[in-house]
Amino acid sequence: MLHLLLILACSSGGESSQAGSDCSSIKDIKKQNTCYHDQLIAMPASDISKIIEVAKLITDDMWRQAAVSKWIKEHNNDVNQQQGQQLCSLLDGRDRSYCLRQLSSPHLRR
Repeated sequence: MLHLLLILACSSGGESSQAGSDCSSIKDIKKQNTCYHDQLIAMPASDISKIIEVAKLITDDMWRQAAVSKWIKEHNNDVNQQQGQQLCSLLDGRDRSYCLRQLSSPHLRR
């Protein structure tokens, strides 16, 4: 299921892909979540506090999980454990566990 979410998240493009824009001005919630997702994915690890803020703005749990999971997978070597845990704490249940596992296992990164 996680792979399906990541495929869905990565395939968002076209008009809904507005990384770098002001996502809060988008009225359609689905497009707004997609915008925040794309914005979060594009952010460097040096902006971890901003990443956490953007993740909190994603209202759909599935979109938030996909964005955070993908970001952690790409940047787990670049973020300290405490900040990564703050980001993972925005997720629930199994998603949080998966996120923490990714964060604590950078050596398993493909």
